[in-house]
Amino acid sequence: MKITRFGYLLCALLMAALVIPACVPKAKPPAELQEFKIPLSGDYSGPYADIMKYIDAGNKAVFAWWNEEYGKKLGIKLTAKVYDTRYDPAVVAGIYPGAVAEFKPLAWLGLGGPCVAALKEKVPYDKIPLVMSTATYGYDWKAINWIIQPRPTYPHEFAGWVDWALKNKWKESRPMRIAAVSNDKPAAYVDGEKGAKKFLTEVYAGKVEYLGCAWVDLVPVDVTDAIRPFVQQGVDYFWIMTNIPHVVVTTKSCDALGVHVPVITSTHNDMTILSKVLDFEKMEGFYDTGNVASALHYEIPAYKEIWLKYLPAGMDPVNDWTLTTVQFSLSSLIVCRAIEKAVARVGAENLSGEAVYESLFEPWKKEDVMGLSPGLGWTKDAPFPKEETLGVMMSTVKDGKHVLAVDQFQPVPKIPKW
Repeated sequence: MKITRFGYLLCALLMAALVIPACVPKAKPPAELQEFKIPLSGDYSGPYADIMKYIDAGNKAVFAWWNEEYGKKLGIKLTAKVYDTRYDPAVVAGIYPGAVAEFKPLAWLGLGGPCVAALKEKVPYDKIPLVMSTATYGYDWKAINWIIQPRPTYPHEFAGWVDWALKNKWKESRPMRIAAVSNDKPAAYVDGEKGAKKFLTEVYAGKVEYLGCAWVDLVPVDVTDAIRPFVQQGVDYFWIMTNIPHVVVTTKSCDALGVHVPVITSTHNDMTILSKVLDFEKMEGFYDTGNVASALHYEIPAYKEIWLKYLPAGMDPVNDWTLTTVQFSLSSLIVCRAIEKAVARVGAENLSGEAVYESLFEPWKKEDVMGLSPGLGWTKDAPFPKEETLGVMMSTVKDGKHVLAVDQFQPVPKIPKW
């Protein structure tokens, strides 16, 4: 049979139709995200076990938000790995080597003083920034040593309240009488009292009378005898930077002594959590003070864009947005933003702890902190941000309600090193 030219053409087209599809490359599956584990120090069996659910919630919400909104675009997924340190430096030191060997982390999220005490000599060697949510400790107030904190020292934050109260609240002609309640085991607790004593007696001499410190158990049952001498001297305020049990038991012991003495406390002892143990009536005149946004700031982007959209299952959008949630959300956000900056500079394939560390010293924009802080921006002269970015926010209990004490961040005065 004779095949015409048209027949040859038709056969060629049919053969091409059969061959060409096999030659077309298949669509590549989407690239897998590069996962980085970020170790977090926790405490599920020590003095901060009662606030861990708020810490965990803040961290989870921030990582979920960043992974969805930024990580996917960068090809990165951040996963938290929480360790129970029991707020013990020996436990922190024991956990650290294994975690570093296994994860080669880009950063470590610390819980408090034990992390600083245990890791301050280790993280520079391994080039892993230790990012904290707490205020700074006096023994770490020096040229930066790979420990990054978004807040000045606890005495700085307390001094912000003292300065404001003397100018705006204190109407007596006599000095304001202040005493502290603390424990002498954690170095951070001892350090805070030392710093407060120094600035109260030197900077505010004649305006404040510092009566001393009641040194009590880490988780006390009763402190009536320990605070009795200060009550007899007419103490106006107790300063408690330590933990929830100290605030609760001090308040109950004041009741036993027939007096009401307001407490000035730190961010991790916030009013929302305290109100689950103490009635607001028992907390009349209490204040918290810290270099972070208040838990009553519902208009900030961190609340509207992170917390409301990514809060973990079972968490209440209002009642579980505590000051503790705020401060730990800030430290997680710092890690995420620093990684973001590092990727822009060195690329995702070159990420390292050192690259993340160096990115912390790049300029920080107001929108970077999502309203969680008055501002950020570090130099290598100190572990906490530059003076011009600092400011304390305060809330209080007034007429049985938790309200803001001020409507804008208040100045942090200069205080002497100790």
